[in-house]
Amino acid sequence: MEPHLGGAIHDLSPVEAIRLHDQVFGRDETYSDPRTWAKYTVIIGNAAGFVAGYVKAGRPHLSLAAVAETARGQGLYSRLARAFASRMQTTTFTISTYPARYPIMAAWIDRHLDPDAPPPTETAGRLTATVLL
Repeated sequence: MEPHLGGAIHDLSPVEAIRLHDQVFGRDETYSDPRTWAKYTVIIGNAAGFVAGYVKAGRPHLSLAAVAETARGQGLYSRLARAFASRMQTTTFTISTYPARYPIMAAWIDRHLDPDAPPPTETAGRLTATVLL
């Protein structure tokens, strides 16, 4: 495995995920606070990225993700998403993003839309969809 992809995917503590979050997005009042992370039942990743999620409205929801700049475009996010789905024992889950701010994430979601799920919705610039891996 390439060193820039961060190694094997494993459970992360909120503190480890916050460190990555702040590296990618900068310090944030909400997501740099460990108390915010109490709702996440799955926090997995490695030195180059993470995903965090929980069950929302009875279905797995991937809520937060970050990939370090040095690891982007090399499939790490897809590996993390598959690991999340596996941990949740499913092949489908919901996910949200803001396409205007994160067009690459929106394109990833578009490529993985679940054809059997309701169409994606967009509210106040936030796209929510069900993806199939």
